[in-house]
Amino acid sequence: MKFFARCFFAVLLFQFAFSAVTYKSSDGYRNSQKKVLSGLVNDVLQSVFGASPECPSFPEPLEYSENFASLLKPAFAALESSLAAFFKTSQAPGVALGIVYDQSLIWSQGYGVINPAVANSSAPDADTVFRIGSISKVFVDLLMFQLRDRGLVQLDDPVTKYFPTFQMINMFKDETPITLRQLSSHMAGLPRETPCGVFQGECNFTTDEIMQRLQSTMYILPPALQPVYSNLGFSLLGHLLGEAGDSDYETLVTSNIFEALGMANSGFNYTNDVLARMAYGTDQSITDLGWERPAGQIYSTVADIAKLVSMFNEANMRTGFDSAPRASVSPPVLQQTTVREMLLPAFVNTDGSFGYGHPWEIYLTNGTWLMTKGGLVDSYSTEVGMIPSVKLGFIAFVTLPYHASLPFIYEMIDSFLGPFLAVLQQLTPPAVVPTAAYAYVGSYVLQGIDMQGNATVSVRSLPDNAGFKLHIDNPAVFGSFDLDWDADISMFRFALPD
Repeated sequence: MKFFARCFFAVLLFQFAFSAVTYKSSDGYRNSQKKVLSGLVNDVLQSVFGASPECPSFPEPLEYSENFASLLKPAFAALESSLAAFFKTSQAPGVALGIVYDQSLIWSQGYGVINPAVANSSAPDADTVFRIGSISKVFVDLLMFQLRDRGLVQLDDPVTKYFPTFQMINMFKDETPITLRQLSSHMAGLPRETPCGVFQGECNFTTDEIMQRLQSTMYILPPALQPVYSNLGFSLLGHLLGEAGDSDYETLVTSNIFEALGMANSGFNYTNDVLARMAYGTDQSITDLGWERPAGQIYSTVADIAKLVSMFNEANMRTGFDSAPRASVSPPVLQQTTVREMLLPAFVNTDGSFGYGHPWEIYLTNGTWLMTKGGLVDSYSTEVGMIPSVKLGFIAFVTLPYHASLPFIYEMIDSFLGPFLAVLQQLTPPAVVPTAAYAYVGSYVLQGIDMQGNATVSVRSLPDNAGFKLHIDNPAVFGSFDLDWDADISMFRFALPD
């Protein structure tokens, strides 16, 4: 009960600070005080979270400065030692790794060799080319949201709006047409692979031929029930977006995303120049996925994927106060409100430990969401992982023909996250609680906080401007609670009755 109430009222206070609050005060201060109050409530939130290990929070991200980088040197040294030992147990010919913070690739490292078939081959680095497999699906969803924002598609459009001949065998009673939203989050109930027959892996068919083959293919589940991972779904969505954009999918991704983000070493076609810059495993074949190219054809580098992660880091998932878009990306690939939308789960398991997004595989890790997307194609296992709450991203490219990249992501997180947060906390300026308490005194009403009634937050000053007392009244659910200012530790205490 204590834990739930702590978290509930942290959310209540957060919404109170950043939403339209009806302000009732005899002191004459009105809605202009809302922004000032938000700073106060942020301090309250920090103290509430800090006092409650069951309701975790991280320090606010800060600009990556020379001092920041200097303080992280011991963490980087420990990380490299840990990963060198971990690499020896992986049996991978080569690995390229990177860590992104906010807008910077702050660390990268390669282990092993670029090509095991070449004598004295050097180690891969951030500019070595790898196939990224199903990380390609991130670009399908990016393009979908981009075209949605431009009014060319709607997320709840049925597939048949763009492919009128689309039809599959449906043995379920629910015959609701599947939508773009469901395709983009593996919620359409489609089978994993496109019916390419003996050509599976090189799906050399036209869209018309695929539509004909789908007519004898069955749904696995009704749409919108639970996730079913589907390369078919993302291939279908990619070709659909090409139709909606009056072009083809690969041209749109290249011009609207790769070129916009400066991802010069990313693409779809494996030219001789690309092949000369690639890392290889023991099997050096490169499969063209044909009609399934949207689901897994892209090649890229750690440095290029770091630019993608930086784009997601521009959106503030904590307060909604976003970073200014990079001057080099104008107009932005996605509006920042859309970036936040793309980072929200589309499905969460009943125990809250795992979910699916657009197109993320989401894990509850260290008290927060870890947004990941992995890929596996030929001899390439790849993974990108993001912790949006602290604007951290982790990238792992491995030349092995099975899923071997996610363990590298977790090894980086286990070794680096704790020291990183310690440095971030060290650099965070102490919260300044205003001494002019009278400026905040009043009562504030947030309507419909729990769908069962209003919540009232009353700010009261202590004698001699010694601080504040916040009284929270939510009679429909929790009753009344106080936040008391503790002058000895300069922090709010959130005391709940046993």
